[in-house]
Amino acid sequence: MEQFCAYENLGAGKGAYSVLVNLQHPVANVLKHVLVAPAVECAKFEGRKLPAKLCPVIPIDGQDYAVLVHMAAGIPEKQIGQKIADLTGHRTALRDALDFLINGY
Repeated sequence: MEQFCAYENLGAGKGAYSVLVNLQHPVANVLKHVLVAPAVECAKFEGRKLPAKLCPVIPIDGQDYAVLVHMAAGIPEKQIGQKIADLTGHRTALRDALDFLINGY
């Protein structure tokens, strides 16, 4: 499983969060859980503004998604489906959001 790629959610929360972004470095892939953050279509927020430092907006399949880094969690690998998109080009925004979540300003 590749870091900074979007995957389909096969777990119980797939109705609310159908897309998961893998934040975990491949060196930790020996574990049975993966650190992911849900990604939600921006259209579902109905004009509400999300904190950009914590929720970077990234295009996935031609639509803008907010990656909810503050909701990152370790989930079992078996709950992660097929790769949807490679978000490596947005790795700086994703890493910055993780850094802000942990370290603040």
